[in-house]
Amino acid sequence: LLQTTSGKKAGSSQSAIVHSQKKGSRIATRIRLELQSCSFILIRSFKSKASLRPFIEINANQLKVCLEGCIDALSGEVVALAQVKFYNPRSNSWEDIIQSNSFIMAVDQIPNELVLSISSPDVIHINLTGVLIQEFAHLERTSRYHNNSELAVDTAMKALQSRYSFVNETGIEVSLGFKTNGNSQLEIEQDSGDNHINVPSGSIVTLDSSITQLQDSCSLSLGANDRGRALHNLPLFQTSLSKQSHFFYKWHPHNTDFGFASHRKDRGDIEPVVEFVMQNERIRPGITDVSYLERAQDLLESKFWPPVLMSSHDKLRSDSLWLRPYLKDDACEWSDMTNVINTKKDEFVLPDKYWMWVNDWEVEVNSDLGINDTDGWEYAADFETFSTRPRSYQRGDLCRRRRWTRTRMVKYSQSATDRVLPIVWEVGTEENGSMVKARSHLQVHNATNIDLSFFGFCHSWNEDEYIGNAAHGSSLCVPLQLATATHIRLATPKKTHDIESSPPTIDMFFVTEQLMILPTGFNSNRIIHASILCEHNVGGFLSIKKLHFLITLKSVEGVVDIHVEPALKIINLLPCQLQCQLGEIGCSVRIGTRKISQTEVLSLDSGKEGKCLSVDCCLSPHISVRLPGYKWSYWKRIVNRESNSHTWRPTEDEELALFDKDSAEHATESKSIVHFDHKCSGGNSLNIIMSIEMGHSPTLRLYAQFWLLDKSGLGLNFSGGFSDLLQTTPEMETLRKSHLLPIEANDRSLKLDMDREGHEWSLGMSGMTLFFSNDEKITLSVEGDTGGKSQWTSLIDVSNAMPETVKTAISIDQYHGTRRYEIAYNITLCPSIFARTRLITFFPRYQIVNLLQGESLYIAQDGALGSEMCIPPQSSVLFHWENSSLDPKIRICSEFGSWSRGCIELDKIGVTAMRIPSSISAKPMVVQAEVRLATKKEDSAIVVTISASIQNMNPLYLLKNVSQHTIFCRQELNEEGYICDDGFIWTLNSGESVVFGFDDPEVPHVLQWTWSNTSRFVSTVEVDAMGSKSTIVLWDG
Repeated sequence: LLQTTSGKKAGSSQSAIVHSQKKGSRIATRIRLELQSCSFILIRSFKSKASLRPFIEINANQLKVCLEGCIDALSGEVVALAQVKFYNPRSNSWEDIIQSNSFIMAVDQIPNELVLSISSPDVIHINLTGVLIQEFAHLERTSRYHNNSELAVDTAMKALQSRYSFVNETGIEVSLGFKTNGNSQLEIEQDSGDNHINVPSGSIVTLDSSITQLQDSCSLSLGANDRGRALHNLPLFQTSLSKQSHFFYKWHPHNTDFGFASHRKDRGDIEPVVEFVMQNERIRPGITDVSYLERAQDLLESKFWPPVLMSSHDKLRSDSLWLRPYLKDDACEWSDMTNVINTKKDEFVLPDKYWMWVNDWEVEVNSDLGINDTDGWEYAADFETFSTRPRSYQRGDLCRRRRWTRTRMVKYSQSATDRVLPIVWEVGTEENGSMVKARSHLQVHNATNIDLSFFGFCHSWNEDEYIGNAAHGSSLCVPLQLATATHIRLATPKKTHDIESSPPTIDMFFVTEQLMILPTGFNSNRIIHASILCEHNVGGFLSIKKLHFLITLKSVEGVVDIHVEPALKIINLLPCQLQCQLGEIGCSVRIGTRKISQTEVLSLDSGKEGKCLSVDCCLSPHISVRLPGYKWSYWKRIVNRESNSHTWRPTEDEELALFDKDSAEHATESKSIVHFDHKCSGGNSLNIIMSIEMGHSPTLRLYAQFWLLDKSGLGLNFSGGFSDLLQTTPEMETLRKSHLLPIEANDRSLKLDMDREGHEWSLGMSGMTLFFSNDEKITLSVEGDTGGKSQWTSLIDVSNAMPETVKTAISIDQYHGTRRYEIAYNITLCPSIFARTRLITFFPRYQIVNLLQGESLYIAQDGALGSEMCIPPQSSVLFHWENSSLDPKIRICSEFGSWSRGCIELDKIGVTAMRIPSSISAKPMVVQAEVRLATKKEDSAIVVTISASIQNMNPLYLLKNVSQHTIFCRQELNEEGYICDDGFIWTLNSGESVVFGFDDPEVPHVLQWTWSNTSRFVSTVEVDAMGSKSTIVLWDG
């Protein structure tokens, strides 16, 4: 007996990881292995073993292995919940390749053979992104190389054979030179012949055509055209297979050679110094978590994005939930990082007169809300438990602290020309080849929906200098000569002006305050809130509007990226147009009142993203939305918190509107229900879901829980439950329709909304509607059919999606009638970005298709032939039962009234050949009827196709006479003989072939035949029994 246990707490029971039981002479008869969780990660290497990156992660939960038999003959099964993830290097996060699914592997081993059969009872969702395919392609490519030198040579040769470009984004004209193997470093001069090219700012040159001496091993040099010093040995080729490589250099573009003994006031290469101090607080006595708070209170007392009406900055210090440390062994209110030394902000002084403060004290807020909250606070259970790895609030935390920083730097004169200019050298690959780019270390990314201009400032400049303009969704590289800026301003023009005719000055723009952009560390990531106060002339009146921005400063090894984002992002995940109005609590709100001022109105098409700039995150932002055909919803507060944060207590109304029945993938998002009242009196109301993804610039998504697509053609009603115990009256709160009532179609208030995109979904018309059910259940009835209303079905669970090919059938009986409606439905996830919503499609269960050429067919339920339906040639009809008490069979005819003797059973999958009575054709009319399951693209669950049985098109049955006599055939319908006096149906002359069909496919498939049209010499043969035969003996023996 071998038993290995997993590590648990002492004294607790332990279960075996591996259990093997043996009998006899070293022969295992039973092997059992159970693991609660196991995982392993495949590491991908690049240039060397020191350069590694995660590649694929495989997780297996609840792994159970049970094998029986001997070593050479084992059988059993392996069961596990398996998940495969891929590390996306572009987003620095793990992505699912195969989501967590249950897998069963059957093992059957015999000597010299092993059979493995893997199956899954669940739907396997595979996510193959472009990044994943590209990574696999590069992996296959690198497997051919034995060492890094071969890889480098091959990469260089392929680069030389492709288009290689150089982009100058430095803002100045540069001189580009090269050197090859065996050459010394080359100083770039204007008269150096073919060894250099001049590249103006903003230009792109093709290197392989401009420099003809490029070899498989070479590098570039970069210099200015004013006889400055150059940078040498700049790489031309990538050092790894990553898409882009960054190299950071410090460049003296001028020819003055400064030594260490230069005057300190002219030393521009001394790095700024960041001073910091920690502010410490402890929660008020008697409060340990959110359960001690009253409703509409925020435990964190956030200034930015407060989830309640009043936040801590509106209160007195004595009313605050967080106080300065008050216990005996607590840290000081202001201390160093260790919480030991008492340090105050006003105690920091400059070392000497050559130093200056760049900014005032400010809170350092990291962009990662897992490190701190929106106000920069990090939390811990006690001051002694703070570590170098800060985190956000967890339930039970009693202490918090945040870091205040202030930056100082060395002064330098306005005429100083020895400043070191940071320059970034990028080497990357693109679709049409490879590209080398030179730029400054500062780059601005405009992620808003408006064009922005930027001004920079440094204390050695006389005024703010214009940096450039970045259109919405684009980036701007700060010119090299302005990259020494320590501050930046965002700006929007007061009026349109021509930049080329008149250089922009700061008085032409509405601007923000000066924002310090110096990194607070070699690798840093901090948040700045900024706003622009704009004035506009609207209709002769002066209108004041404030634009709010979120600025993220990301510094990685000296390279600084400035991301400008809107205060709020809204994504419309509804299939219809959405209108939003944003509002905020006014500054003059009286206690106990709630006045919301509108700040911005947006109109978003389906699948589009709106970026809101007129929202002040300090004034408790609210949102109200409207859909076509509905009134504006009530104002809802935008709660920028995780759903399970336990940091605030909502009001009773807000708590009732919370929604937590959603997929685990979005479980951390805060979700609430948005209710709409119909414009028409008595119209159906509508509920949708509003989800908020927490962040400094939160993302708000509006989507429906279900999309209902009615393809039955009946006009269906839907509800999420019943209001009575007998389940006969649907609840009105969730009642929806897939058709528009006449009173709604004629309502004038809906005319304008009917011109909006996707109004059919919100209004409920043309077979489309939106639906919400808190219990994720649905019941339906038929209303729009001419046969009258139907009863309501029992509640159907619609919480789980299913494969597209799976269609579940339900029956709906007519109210006070005999008719039965057969409906099938399918539940799938909506495609692409709408995957949060489930699509429920309702089909007719039966679809009958007439594939005859030029021949109409009539169909009717057996026993209810008076309810016939005509199917024109090459068309189809939807079929429902006229009488629910009769068998589910249909009869067909080509001439009205001449019905087939036999029936087709629609619930029995298969194909048969049937004879249809016809007075027009001299020969019997035979059709083939096939009953099959519908494909996922067909709008039904079962498809019945009726086609002509033709001799040269592989008919189901073919009668062929190879004798010298005339043969007569018919189907034997019962034991007593043929039940009619029609005689034999098929007459086959010698050598003739005809197609055959049964008069009644439901009786035994027995064929009667004879050589004379009498019953004296008759024999039978079983048609479906392969190889069966019968013989008739003639008179002459």
